[in-house]
Amino acid sequence: MNKLPLYFGYAGALPFVLFMLLSFGMDEARHFQALSFIQLSYGAMILSFLGGVHWGQAIPSNNAKQMGFAMVPTIACLALMVWTLVADPAMPLFAMAGLFWIVFLADKRLMPLGFIPEGYFTFRRNLTMIVSGTLIVSGLVSL
Repeated sequence: MNKLPLYFGYAGALPFVLFMLLSFGMDEARHFQALSFIQLSYGAMILSFLGGVHWGQAIPSNNAKQMGFAMVPTIACLALMVWTLVADPAMPLFAMAGLFWIVFLADKRLMPLGFIPEGYFTFRRNLTMIVSGTLIVSGLVSL
């Protein structure tokens, strides 16, 4: 696998680490709620991008199952962001961590292997572990 996507992928995980570290300094619930919303917004952007990858693969092959899945991350993220605004901000962080794993597993199942570079799924697994771990820690800090 080319090194450039690795650099960009791990650089994209850095904000999750930063948000997690910032969560340790939140002393008021409203501050944590704002930080959670920012975390979820950034996560939604990443998950929407990953859904777009499925969309790009599904269009040329006319794969209806993959087209349908391509919209799930974006729709689920919108629901999680609204949930953060109206309720406890920790639970949506836990749910988003799970959503990253669902998208990872869908990648493994739905992506045509002929188009996936060697090492991609190891890379995605590592990023998913980092991102979901930081989301879970952030959620636990708020409890």
